Amino acid sequence: MALEELKAKVKGLLSRRRWDHTLRVVEMSLEMVASLQLEIEPSKVETAALLHDCAKDLPLGEQLKKAGHFGIVLTSSDLLCPSTLHSRVGAGMAQHEFGIRDADILQAIALHTTGGPRMSPLAKIIFVADYIEPGRSFPGLEKVRSLAKKELNGAVLACMEQTLRYLLQRGDIIHPRMIAARNYILATENHTLL
Repeated sequence: MALEELKAKVKGLLSRRRWDHTLRVVEMSLEMVASLQLEIEPSKVETAALLHDCAKDLPLGEQLKKAGHFGIVLTSSDLLCPSTLHSRVGAGMAQHEFGIRDADILQAIALHTTGGPRMSPLAKIIFVADYIEPGRSFPGLEKVRSLAKKELNGAVLACMEQTLRYLLQRGDIIHPRMIAARNYILATENHTLL
């Protein structure tokens, strides 16, 4: 599917506010790839960014129905953290409704809310770009934006650590996938994993 056709279809699924956010994530993702001099095809970056929130505006019941239809096995953590569910459902929609077969794109969509172990560079880009896009504003964000221009793993960790602090302050449940993602990056940077 051509990018223009994809844009039109995704735009039809989203509220105006969510569509504007999506366009900012596309821009931020492409800027990060250029700043970090990563060799990722711009069309892959744009496709993943366009589709990252394609399920976000669906009611929870519809997300659960689609998860079942796509054969997505939900864990108790997925159900206890329903705000993260749209990422896995969105990956299912990307594959089954938009015909996306690229594993990196599907992983980037599926992990953009929690992260996960063994994230590809594209998945890390979408994870960070979603967090730091220009429409967002909260304490500590400028530091992460600055880091995102220089060091991808550091930016991923900074996003995760700010998110974890926020969830802890609120007394919210933390999805274990984010803990596993953070631990994996720390372990690989410290060479404790092969």
